[in-house]
Amino acid sequence: MDAESVTVTLIFKDNVTDYNIQSNPSRTIYSLAMNGVSGRDMNLPLRMGPVEGLWTRQDPKRLSVNVALLIPAIDDPEVTIMENVVTLRFFRSNINVNIEKFTTYGMTLSTAMTYLFSEEMLDLSYIISPSVRNEQVVVGFSLAMPEDILRNILTSLGDRVAYSYLTDGTFYLGSPEEVQDLVNAFWKTYIGVDFNIEGETVSEQIERLRKTLPVNSYIEYLPNEAPLMVFGDLQTHMSLSAALTKNTVTKEYSVPWEITNVDVEPLTAYYELARSLNSLLFSESLTIVSIPEFNKLIFSGNDS
Repeated sequence: MDAESVTVTLIFKDNVTDYNIQSNPSRTIYSLAMNGVSGRDMNLPLRMGPVEGLWTRQDPKRLSVNVALLIPAIDDPEVTIMENVVTLRFFRSNINVNIEKFTTYGMTLSTAMTYLFSEEMLDLSYIISPSVRNEQVVVGFSLAMPEDILRNILTSLGDRVAYSYLTDGTFYLGSPEEVQDLVNAFWKTYIGVDFNIEGETVSEQIERLRKTLPVNSYIEYLPNEAPLMVFGDLQTHMSLSAALTKNTVTKEYSVPWEITNVDVEPLTAYYELARSLNSLLFSESLTIVSIPEFNKLIFSGNDS
């Protein structure tokens, strides 16, 4: 990356001779399709300048390289091919922000977006939902490009917001629920994800998640920032949420009011018996709650 652009270089075993590149209507995702070229599926979180990430997908006849941008491309990327080396150059906004004039401390999200998307900055149309416009932006920065500041703000807000671009290039920012109702594909950050399955590394767990998602989705783990950054359609996010959330089942049990041949209250007797069985059979993995007012026990645990 330099002051003007971000360059992505790809090296293949075979020479590249047949290719085409195209973008989505909002010019925020570019896809380079190369016929007769082989590679492996991968996801790379670049997060530099206007470039958010890159993912490749192999099918029987060609390899697709997809690049997602944080802001719509100012100009189409330069594509340079020399035998087996492909270079993609994406241009930066090339606008310097006056750091002394602009600070996000104490700002609302609405105020920050108004400045960043103004004519003197990114000069892009945008919509911000009333549900998130008053979110406080409390991150600092030392970078002077508006796309870097925008990324910093979005990362700091985590899963409180999601964003996407409409087909005409309008930036839409709202709650995850609002964005998924409006567009087919969108970005969402998942925080608080705990990758702690015994016998698997974090990379192995991420790869297992990828295999459960639609082929055109993008997922990457960012250990030093927001834990999980995902781009995809509603099916992608629903599948991921299901994979990340344990399937918890809750059951109620009504205790008989009278039990013969016991010296304690029936509810207490059943509660103590349930605790003993939970320890003996389930390693205390169940949650047991006693509700004396209704003479009931509530059992909660993972459905497995």
